[in-house]
Amino acid sequence: MPPGFPHSPPIGLTQSSPLPSGAAAEDVRKHKSELWLIDASTAAEFAATLPGADPERIAIIGASIGADGAVSACQHLLESEDASCRGAFTLSPGNYLNNDYQASVNALGGANPPRPVHCLYDINDHTADLCKEVTGDNFSSQSYSGGYFHGMHLINPDLAPNPLNELLEFLEDALPPAP
Repeated sequence: MPPGFPHSPPIGLTQSSPLPSGAAAEDVRKHKSELWLIDASTAAEFAATLPGADPERIAIIGASIGADGAVSACQHLLESEDASCRGAFTLSPGNYLNNDYQASVNALGGANPPRPVHCLYDINDHTADLCKEVTGDNFSSQSYSGGYFHGMHLINPDLAPNPLNELLEFLEDALPPAP
């Protein structure tokens, strides 16, 4: 546990509660999905407690299965009346956690104020259709081609447009300067 961690450790991916032997595969998937959500939400809550952090201005960034966790955790925080999550930046989300990415985008778009969600994806990636099909006024995406880039492999300054610039633009949108 990190020094100064403000909470008891959550039941998470590294410390999970056991399922009964013979549990159905769907129960196992649901259990793992809940653990990812707990871990992602706890990470965002912890970030809000760091010295110098503004607890009202947290953005969540995730890649691959972490992209699913990022958008779901942001939605979860808003639904629990914790308004700290200001948006989610996702790289190659894939509905790995059996959560509906589009539904999370819609929930974040319905927040007051709406929370932006940005998706980076490679058109050759098996997850590309998810980002291509998502809609919403709060949703934007950027596709890449010329290789097979998934998750953190998209953070490559040789790609055009530069994914790091995409991230900076998202952060400017999600976390505008305080008045």
